[in-house]
Amino acid sequence: MDSNRKSEVRSAADAELRARLEGWQPDVLCLQETKCPQGQFPSGPIRDAGYEHIAEFGQKGYHGVAIVSKRPFLAQSTKPFCGKDDCRHISVTVAGKKPVTIHNLYVPAGGDEPDPKINEKFAHKLQFIDELEAWFGKGCVPKGHEGILVGDLNIAPLEHDVWSHKDLLKVVSHTPIETEGLLRIHARVLHKQRERAEERHPRADSQHRGRDAVLRGNGALRLRAHQSAPP
Repeated sequence: MDSNRKSEVRSAADAELRARLEGWQPDVLCLQETKCPQGQFPSGPIRDAGYEHIAEFGQKGYHGVAIVSKRPFLAQSTKPFCGKDDCRHISVTVAGKKPVTIHNLYVPAGGDEPDPKINEKFAHKLQFIDELEAWFGKGCVPKGHEGILVGDLNIAPLEHDVWSHKDLLKVVSHTPIETEGLLRIHARVLHKQRERAEERHPRADSQHRGRDAVLRGNGALRLRAHQSAPP
């Protein structure tokens, strides 16, 4: 693509992003697969739309994540997974009644063949899921903070997330090894919720069983998904 065409495409993307921000007016917007080298994120149109606070983690050509916000950041960080610094995670903390830590993820797509022995991309995806699960088990949201996980997760874990559960069991993004991994992460989030709730309210277990049902049934865990975790 020549430089003029690239400029035209970028200008159109910038205009669309600004239009969406002005139309939706979110407090915080999380983006994945930005494909912008670090320092070249289109911050001008975003700031013009009222989003002064921008956290980006990008590289040329692939991947990349960013968070833009009307609220100032109390902290921001990135985390490498699988020994690769490939710009798949960024987090920020914003002020609220309690600090809110937001994790924005771009999970590897995994390629086409659901066999880690012959497909390095699928092996990478499974390792990413394992490391994410371990990290969540250690508590990636600081104690006393609320937590939100958003991202392009590239996994459809529930039967009603896809057009045909049976037909897609051997298709990357809906194989049992992927969906079970993501649901384990979900379970770890809920386990941490229960632990923290029981520290504050020893009789709160039934309340969290109810929340478990709500979280499992509200479609929160999809290819592009969000997951919230009270402190």
